[in-house]
Amino acid sequence: MGLAGEERVRRKAEILKGLAHPVRIAIAEMLEERELCACEIAEHFSCDRTTTSKHLAVMRQLGILEDRREGQNVYYRLKMVCLAQALHCIDRQEAGS
Repeated sequence: MGLAGEERVRRKAEILKGLAHPVRIAIAEMLEERELCACEIAEHFSCDRTTTSKHLAVMRQLGILEDRREGQNVYYRLKMVCLAQALHCIDRQEAGS
């Protein structure tokens, strides 16, 4: 594998590592259909909003999510839409089909 191939593999590992948390996977699944405000996302989890914001920041920095501001609200959407297919694949495998 050449240097470019190694870099691609390293980047994929970073992204998968960044997704490797139950809250982050749930966020990716929530944003599959539509964008949501950070406050709406935070309502779905028992952790505090600061923790949810940190998860969102990690996912945004990795390019998994993108955001936009509207007044005081920050809205997130899934930028890496192919992840939704990967998560569905896992669901199908776990269901035995």
